[in-house]
Amino acid sequence: MSLLTKSEGFTQPLYGILSLVIYGGVIWVLSYVLTQLPMGVVYAVWSGMGIALISSLVGQFFSNRSRRCRFCVLL
Repeated sequence: MSLLTKSEGFTQPLYGILSLVIYGGVIWVLSYVLTQLPMGVVYAVWSGMGIALISSLVGQFFSNRSRRCRFCVLL
């Protein structure tokens, strides 16, 4: 469950604020990295890491035991 889901439409301020702070930090890190590396490289790494992270989290929380072996393929 994500922080935005836990915030229940920003009625739980702690989760909503924490979510916005994390998003702000991620954007700040991305903008800093873009000053050091070419945009194509940053985009490729950012996309690849996002896909691997989301796939591994989904595999751990929402799949059965036989699919967990596929996690090793991502690494």
